[in-house]
Parts: sequence; C-alpha cells; structure tokens
Amino acid sequence: MSKFKEVEFKLFGLQHEKDGAVRADIFAKKLGQFIDGLKSADKFINGQKSLNYLITDLEYGSAVARISEAQISNKVPIKSSSIELVENAMSDIRDGKRIDKDFPPRVLKTIADLGNGSHKEFSHGEIDFIGKTDNVVRIDDFFDRRADKAFQQTAFQVEESDAYSGVAFVEYSGTVKEVDLRGTIASAKLFLTAGGAEIDCICNSVSVDNLASALDHKVMVSGKAFYDGQSKLPERIDINNIRILKADANLLRWEGRFHFEPSELGGAI
Repeated sequence: MSKFKEVEFKLFGLQHEKDGAVRADIFAKKLGQFIDGLKSADKFINGQKSLNYLITDLEYGSAVARISEAQISNKVPIKSSSIELVENAMSDIRDGKRIDKDFPPRVLKTIADLGNGSHKEFSHGEIDFIGKTDNVVRIDDFFDRRADKAFQQTAFQVEESDAYSGVAFVEYSGTVKEVDLRGTIASAKLFLTAGGAEIDCICNSVSVDNLASALDHKVMVSGKAFYDGQSKLPERIDINNIRILKADANLLRWEGRFHFEPSELGGAI
C-alpha cells in the first residue's frame, strides 16, 4: 500500500446535556465500534491482521479523535487500506447505492451499529475521511436507517421494494425548524407548506448565516432529495439553495409545481 489513510471521528452531544457535551461512555462505545469495523476490514482486504490504528490527535475538551493506520510489521504484507474500504461503504450507504453482495457482513454490522442511539444517546456524529478531497459522512438516524437496510440486504439477501429508491433534484416550500449548526454539516427540519409533513435536511453547501436566518421563516429550498423506496416524500433533502419568502406569499398554489417525481428527472443521479 503506497499510502496509509487517516480519519477523524467526532461525536456531538445532546442539546440538553451540559453545554452539549458528549457522554464519555457513549464516545468510547462508538469509537470502539468504528475501530472494530476497521479491524474487520483489514482482515477482509489484506487476508490477515496487518494494520494497527493509532490516535494521532485527541482534542482536549472535545469528543474528537484522529486515527491513522500503521503497518504492524514489514514482514506482514498490506494490499490496501481498511479505512478506504470503510469509506467507500459508508459513502455508498449515505448515497443510497446498493452494497456488493460479497461485502463482508461483519464490517457492515459495525457500520450499522454506529448510528444506533443517535438523537437518544448522542445528537449525531461525523466521520471525516481525510484525503485529497475530504469526505464527511454524517452519522444520524437517517444514516442509521440506510445502514441497517444495507446490512439486511447484504447479510440476509433481502429483496428491495419496487418503489423508487435513489436521488433526485426537488424544490419544496415550508418552514425551517430545529436548526443545528454544529459540525461540518448543519442540519434542520423542514415542515412543508402543503400537508405539514416533516423532512430532515442537511446543509453543507448553504452558508451557515443563510440557514440560521431562515429559522422559523417560510422558505423555498432546492437540492438533492434522497428517497428510501417506501414513501413518495424524500426522507432527506441535501439543500444547495434556500430562499426566504415574503410572509404573504401564496405558497399553496405553487406547492407541487416544483416537486418532480424521480421518473420525470430520469431517476437516480
């Protein structure tokens, strides 16, 4: 392997905890699950235990750890990076892509376990796969559902629903609530103007100031919508544009005009 990989593991505490602090036992448990996944990935991809995982940076007063791969011995050959294998799987899960049926179930199980307890024992997490282009995967209940589904489909060969599952561009109007600006990827909830349905949103390409100023306002948002194959509404929107609407805007007559079915957009992107 020409280059060892490194990753940053971060947890965010529940809002009602002291200053949003993370419980020590939860941080230790989640970090342990992540390391177990890396160890299983190492054995799968290299045929044996070939790598150690070193904490190269631990920020004082925070729940952040940077982890680097290290070769156990020059006598133990290394074919590939376990961190890279886990990154590819977590990215595919986040993006709703099907995991290869031959992917090791033990690694998938540790990934699925990472999201357990989100919004109950901790707010959310971020796994920052450091490289030429940093890739941040948010660990929350959205990721947890997708990871559990991927594990079931791969480990037990569960068939997918015929309903659409994938990504499409959409535009919705609604009211922004519960904004959380902590971390690299901000989050919010959008309550739709028509019907009042609640949709989880993330915002890593919208300025934080723009998202913060939209709180409790009627807005029009556009971005990538993630469909789980169970509902006509997306389970999450990755907002790339947000516009605050005038208070007297007649939104009901526009609702649905901007919501295109995935088939009209050519399906997944």
